[in-house]
Amino acid sequence: MKPLSKKMSILTVGFAGALTLGIVGTAAAITHTINPGTGFTSCASKGRVLEQMVDGQCASGYYRVTVGAQGLTGATGPTGATGPKGDTGATGATGPTGATGPAGPTGATGPKGDTGATGATGPTGATGPAGPTGPTGLTGPAGPTGPTGPTGPAGPTGSVADSVVVIGTATTFVLGNFGAFAASASCPAGKYAIGGGGDTTDVNPGDATLMDSEPTGGSPATGWMVNYAVNAFYSGGSLTAYVICGT
Repeated sequence: MKPLSKKMSILTVGFAGALTLGIVGTAAAITHTINPGTGFTSCASKGRVLEQMVDGQCASGYYRVTVGAQGLTGATGPTGATGPKGDTGATGATGPTGATGPAGPTGATGPKGDTGATGATGPTGATGPAGPTGPTGLTGPAGPTGPTGPTGPAGPTGSVADSVVVIGTATTFVLGNFGAFAASASCPAGKYAIGGGGDTTDVNPGDATLMDSEPTGGSPATGWMVNYAVNAFYSGGSLTAYVICGT
């Protein structure tokens, strides 16, 4: 087959452009693989029908057509104008209730309200229990001296003949003792104290000083007691009380 003439070549270019459009509609008739990176060669009629080459030749009435490799991507065209605003869509279904939000901060304290009216007097309450006894009050001043009472009757005459002297148990102390030491004596049953006193034994002067000497046992007295202040700087010794008993 003769090579295409210049005129035919121009026709081929124009036809190739039209062929490109026809490829989409007749792709099912193409049995070979189209590689956009390398292009391909096929046969085409004036009716824009593609036919596969047989042994590198085109059938009668078909022309050899070469489609070149895919060209570079063209620059992006300008952005089209904004289309008109679409119609408002239908209202969507109500969404579920949201979770309860956190409590807000405490508000400021409001102003003090007006004083309310006085309420009715309530009933008298029950009497409460008696309180504890209060402390004893201070002793009041002594009253004036009363008049002298009448003289009492004379007591029975005592008998010296039946009186006895009872000497009590001695109380001892040693050298270096200090403090109060006591000694006492008691009357036998049926007799009462009519006198008494005390004495010391083996005591240096100043080591024992008599402080008290008095009857004991109530009224009438039934015994006698003596108290000594002991400062045993020089010696030890003993203290003894005695009582005179009568009827």
